[in-house]
Amino acid sequence: MTDTEPIRLPPAVGQQLLAQLDTVLQPLQQALAASYAALAAAPDLATLEQQRSAQRHLLLRRLWPELLQQLEALPQQLPAEEPAAGAMRQALRDQLEPLHQQLDDSRLALRLCFQLAAPAADEDQPAETALEQRRDLLLSALDSTKERLLKTRAALATLGQQPAAPAAAEATAPTGDQGELARATALWQQLQPRLYQWLIAWPQAQLSRWQQQRRHPAPPPEKLLQRSDLPALDEILRQGDSLPPLYRHLFDLQALPDRELLIGRQAELAQLDEAWQRWQDGRAASVALIGPQGGGSSSLLNSFISALGPEPAVLHLRPTRRLQQETDLLHWLATACGLKNCPADGTGLIEALLQQPRSVVVVEDSHLLALRVIDGYRAARLFFTVLQATSRHLLWLVAFRRPCWQRLDAACGVGQLFSQQLTIGFEGVAPLRELLLLRQRISGYPLHFLAETETADEDNQQKPRGDRFFRELYAAAGSNLTAALYYWRLSARFHAESQRIELLPLGRLDSSSLRNLALPLRLCLAEVLGHGDLTSDEHQRIFLCPPEQSHRQLQHLCSLGLLHRQDSPAGPCHRVSPLYQHLVSSTLEAMNLLY
Repeated sequence: MTDTEPIRLPPAVGQQLLAQLDTVLQPLQQALAASYAALAAAPDLATLEQQRSAQRHLLLRRLWPELLQQLEALPQQLPAEEPAAGAMRQALRDQLEPLHQQLDDSRLALRLCFQLAAPAADEDQPAETALEQRRDLLLSALDSTKERLLKTRAALATLGQQPAAPAAAEATAPTGDQGELARATALWQQLQPRLYQWLIAWPQAQLSRWQQQRRHPAPPPEKLLQRSDLPALDEILRQGDSLPPLYRHLFDLQALPDRELLIGRQAELAQLDEAWQRWQDGRAASVALIGPQGGGSSSLLNSFISALGPEPAVLHLRPTRRLQQETDLLHWLATACGLKNCPADGTGLIEALLQQPRSVVVVEDSHLLALRVIDGYRAARLFFTVLQATSRHLLWLVAFRRPCWQRLDAACGVGQLFSQQLTIGFEGVAPLRELLLLRQRISGYPLHFLAETETADEDNQQKPRGDRFFRELYAAAGSNLTAALYYWRLSARFHAESQRIELLPLGRLDSSSLRNLALPLRLCLAEVLGHGDLTSDEHQRIFLCPPEQSHRQLQHLCSLGLLHRQDSPAGPCHRVSPLYQHLVSSTLEAMNLLY
C-alpha cells in the first residue's frame, strides 16, 4: 500500500459526521461559558465551592464522557455502501487519534484544576485571598479549555482532507520476484552515489580531524553549575509567578490527588492493590514505602486511597514532633486514632485498636519516630510492635525516607516486619521525562528548548537539546520529584509573543565544594539526612556539643544553601534543600558517611 493516491472522505459524508459530533460539542461549549459566568459571580468561598462541585459534575462526569464516546464511535458511522468504506474508516481513525488525545489532555487539565481548587483542611490564609486564588485557577482553566475546544472544532472541520492510503493502490505496484527486483534496483541506484562519496570522504575527514587535534588542544570542559548560581527556593517559586496560572499549577509542588496523572507507578499501585486484597481476605498486611524526601510517596498513597471508596475508614497519621519515649508514642497514637483514653502501655494500646472498626492507617513523616541517641529508639520499637500485632485488623501504609529506613532497619530490624516493601523512585531518565512531559502536554503550550546561542536550524536542534536537558535534570534531581519540579520551574520561561514555554539549559552541579567541606559539616549533613530534619536541640544531643557550636554549624550550612530552615510545631528545624538532596546523599554515600 502506497501513499500516492490518497483516499478522501466525500464532502457530504464529512459534513454529516461533523454535524453528528457538533450535537455533543456545542452543549459542552455552552456549558463552559455558563460555568465561567457562575464561578466568576460567586461572592464567597461557600458559594464558589457549591458551584465548583456542580460544574465539575456537569462538565467532567456528564458532557465530556459523551464527547469522547461520540468521537470514538464516529468511524463506525460511515455509510457501509460507500466505496472503500473500510479504508476510509481506518483513515478517519488515524485522523481522530491526535484529536482524541488533545481532548483527553484538556479534560485532565480541567479535572486537576477543579481538584486543586477544593478546600484544604489545613488552610490558614484569609478567606478573600483563598477566594481569589481558587477563582483565578478555575477561570483560567475554563479559558484554556474553551480555546482548546475551538481548535479541536477547527480541526474536525477538515475531516477527510488528510490523505490516507487507497485500498486499490496495491494493484498498481509490482508483485512477485519482478517487484522485489525492481525495488532492490531502485534502492541500489539511490544508495550507490552516497556509498562511493562516503568511502572517499571518510578517510579525508579522519585525517583532517587528527590534524586539528594536533594543532589545537581539546576545549576546556564545560563550566559547572556552582551552588552560588542557584537562587533560594522561595525565589524560584516567585520566579514561577510569571508563568500562566494553569501551567504554574500543573507544575506545583503539591501531591497528586489520584492515579490518573500518576506516571511510572503502575507496578507500585499493583502491589498496593495486592496488599489491599490480602488484607480484605483477613490476612496480615502492612506496606513500607521507601524513597527519597519528595520522591512522590504522598501522591502514590493519595492515588491508591482515592480508588477505595467510602469504606473502610482511612486514618491519616503524621507526628508533629520527634517521638522518643514510649509515653510519647502512646499519647500520639491514642489521639490520632480517636481513642477516648490513653492506654497505660503497649498491650492496652493494641487491645484498644483491635476494638476499633477495621481501617486503613496511613503514616507519613515516620522519620520523627526516632533520634539516634541513647534510648532514642524506644518509641519506634513500640510502634512496630503495635503495627505487627494489629496488621490483620488495620492495614498499615507507612512512608519512610530511605536513609531513615536504613537506620531503623539496622536498629530495629523493620525490614522483616512488613509484608511488602515498595521502593519509590525513578530508574533512569525515561520515567521522569515522561511524567514531566505529560504535564507539559496537558498544559496545551508548545515547548521549546533554548541553548546558550541560538542557531539557524532551531527545529532540528530540539531533540538533542531536550535529551541533554533531561539528562542534566536527572543528574541534579535523581529520584526526587520535588527537586525536579523546582529545577523545571527554575528553567521555564513563558514567551508571550509566541505563546510557548521555553526551557533554559541547566548545566551540571559541581560537587567539589561539597567534598571539600570540613568533616564536622559533612557529618552534620549526614545526620540531617538520616533523621529527615533536625532542630538545634536535637543536633546538640546527637553531637554532644554546646548550643553555640550547633547553631554555628547549622547556620553555616544554611548560608551555603545546603540546608534550609522552616518552622515546625517543635520549633525551627533544618532539612537538606531539595535542590541538593541528590547531590548531598550520593556524595556522602560515596564517602561512606551515609548508608
